[in-house]
Amino acid sequence: MFFFIHLFIGVLLGYLLSRFSGRHLLLPCAFGAVLPDLVDKPLGYLILGTIVDGGGRIYTHGLLFLGLLFLIGALLLYWTGRADLVAMGVGVLSHQLLDLMWLQPINWLYPFLGPYPTVGIVSDYFLNGFIREISSPPEWVMGFISLLVIFFYVRRNR
Repeated sequence: MFFFIHLFIGVLLGYLLSRFSGRHLLLPCAFGAVLPDLVDKPLGYLILGTIVDGGGRIYTHGLLFLGLLFLIGALLLYWTGRADLVAMGVGVLSHQLLDLMWLQPINWLYPFLGPYPTVGIVSDYFLNGFIREISSPPEWVMGFISLLVIFFYVRRNR
């Protein structure tokens, strides 16, 4: 799934959460919707030196990360009344669902089913991903709409 499509769904969910809860949750939810790719792709390729089978879907694409995020978010909501981490968890959940993570159970349920399968180094991984992103018209539309909604939301709620 493309970056701005994830962002658009996060913005949409964050807007709905904000409307129904009366809290400002659009930005944490939108950030959560893109967080797995912002962490896992650079981590897998640049730091670990390999690409996990499935396109760099490792730690933050798993249910363990999602569960910990919701658990910590629920505790913070209970103790402080802040729902930011819960909203971020909703965004991460939307990311995982859009990526169809249940079709990669070893990655989604890591570490419970064993180690990640790897494919080694993929040449021009980021360049190829960038070209796919910028050559997709729906990606441009979703990116423009997402940034426009975020701009007006932040401007209105200052």
